[in-house]
Amino acid sequence: MEDFEGNKASAHYRICSVDFEFNGYNLTVSGFINKGAGDSTIYHKGMKFSTFDKDQDSWPENCASTYMGGFWFNKCHYANPNGVNR
Repeated sequence: MEDFEGNKASAHYRICSVDFEFNGYNLTVSGFINKGAGDSTIYHKGMKFSTFDKDQDSWPENCASTYMGGFWFNKCHYANPNGVNR
């Protein structure tokens, strides 16, 4: 990732996989290696991918609709790279 000032950071995982569609594109991550971005994806570990028309998060509302982008939301997010930059 890169911010508006040109600062770069990343997060690496030894294991990162996405399951099949019939399992909701379930996210698996482990073995975090910090490259300056922190580990905000761990909050979403084991979640299914939510979109505007397929709410699969743990929140009573639709996180994808509320935060304008699909992602592996839990009760919304600590990371939302597909959302609108506000």
